[in-house]
Amino acid sequence: MVWKYVILKPMRRMLNLLAIVLGVIFIGSGCGFINRWKLDYGSAKAHIEESDLAERGKEFVGKKVVVRGMVKQADFSKEKNPKIILSHGTECHFGKMKAMAEAIKVGDSVMISGILVEGKNEQLFLKPAMNRDPKAPFNP
Repeated sequence: MVWKYVILKPMRRMLNLLAIVLGVIFIGSGCGFINRWKLDYGSAKAHIEESDLAERGKEFVGKKVVVRGMVKQADFSKEKNPKIILSHGTECHFGKMKAMAEAIKVGDSVMISGILVEGKNEQLFLKPAMNRDPKAPFNP
């Protein structure tokens, strides 16, 4: 009976401390961790044509959306932030998924899912973003 207090009580304190430290690390990693989780496992709140994004997108800022559009430009000038720019100027930042961004060609019709973010000029962009299967259902 005494061994429970000698061994288990300090172990509980260590486990509680470890849980608190891990919680602080996850919270401290900021929105990046949460947004990546939403992008991987969350369901899209809206399917939007890129031409309609400016007028319909404001209500979905901070949420996962799927945008369908035509690729106008690919920008790989920043090593850690490759981006695809769609025909109406929507930027899709792929972050660490450079190979996925490189597979997209100018002129392709694409569906890109991502977290909708509002920039300084009230411009909407997807960050992080990832290419979606073009055969997947799209219901605007």
